[in-house]
Amino acid sequence: MPPPPPPPQQQQPAPSSSSSSVSSPLTSTLLTHRAASPHHTLSTYNNLLLHANASCLTFTSPSTLRTHATRRSRVATSPITCLTTVVRPPTTTVVITGHANGALSVWEDEDEEVIWVERGEDALRDVTGCYLPSSSSSSPNVGSLTIVTVSSTGTRHHTASQKSPPHLLDRRTSTTCLFYTVRDKCYVAVGVARPAVIDLYSVSDDDNIKKMASLTGHEDWITSLSFHPTSHYLASGSQDCRIRLWHCHDDETASSEAVLIGHDDAVTDVSWYDSRADDDDDKSLLSSSLDKSILLWREDHSDGVWTPTLRVGSAGGVLGGSLGSSLLGFVRVSSFRDVIVGMGYGGVIYLWQSADGRLRDCLTGHFEGVVDMSWE
Repeated sequence: MPPPPPPPQQQQPAPSSSSSSVSSPLTSTLLTHRAASPHHTLSTYNNLLLHANASCLTFTSPSTLRTHATRRSRVATSPITCLTTVVRPPTTTVVITGHANGALSVWEDEDEEVIWVERGEDALRDVTGCYLPSSSSSSPNVGSLTIVTVSSTGTRHHTASQKSPPHLLDRRTSTTCLFYTVRDKCYVAVGVARPAVIDLYSVSDDDNIKKMASLTGHEDWITSLSFHPTSHYLASGSQDCRIRLWHCHDDETASSEAVLIGHDDAVTDVSWYDSRADDDDDKSLLSSSLDKSILLWREDHSDGVWTPTLRVGSAGGVLGGSLGSSLLGFVRVSSFRDVIVGMGYGGVIYLWQSADGRLRDCLTGHFEGVVDMSWE
């Protein structure tokens, strides 16, 4: 998940009876600090947890919490600030990492290839990638890797095969980005800080990117985006404590579908729940927040209303929930079939059973380089 930039004057959201922390000095301090050290990232890689600490990638089994492999970036002095996974046809998974010095790396079979380094560039806040269809008859299924990155200096488009300076798409400060596909056509969604809008771009097969529209509705920075491949729903989380669902149509437009209200502080991540259900209409959404909770949302098919059916992280509350709360909130959330995975502000990874919210395991330890040790 990309860390947001230092916050501007907060816009007051709708009053909440349970908390007023969204505009508190403590929240502003936390968000500013997280932007200064944005090196906690979390994703999934095949059947493994993938997380980055400083300049290292760690592959961990979610069932045993044993480390499968650790890889250190050759851009060793620059922490990994964001990462994503992309499937290269037909079945190969590659990892793309962005670094604090503006470097961009592609990892395949756990080996790294540095494709772009621009010293002095601001830290990359988020990265997304997609393999476009290949025009070559010899390898029609492989295609070319196209990458979009966002930072405080704007949105940039990289073509991995050219290893050339990126093309600047927008100079405004951006916070998150995501490739998504509707009817085999590729698009990019970019969350912009000021104004708080989501820009939508179309991507042609020859890797040209064109802006289509902007989605408005959020009142503060967009912090995260997630796309549901079968329903074509785009979920967006924001520092305004709200989650919005947008329906992406075939005609390159999108419409607002729902607003999910349940968090008392900034929403830091949204992720469609990996239920592996056979029913495409069975949609569930995970969200994490600085209010120290992770919510599992489900849609009531009778009236189309989305409600949180499970809360984990914070003890007590309206929905109850298990212990295993991160003191300063959660910054990342993901899922493995029947397991919810959350990363706390300090870097601890928690795993809960999605059926009952029972805390299963925690992955703790040092999250920076060890500088000293002593036998007790």
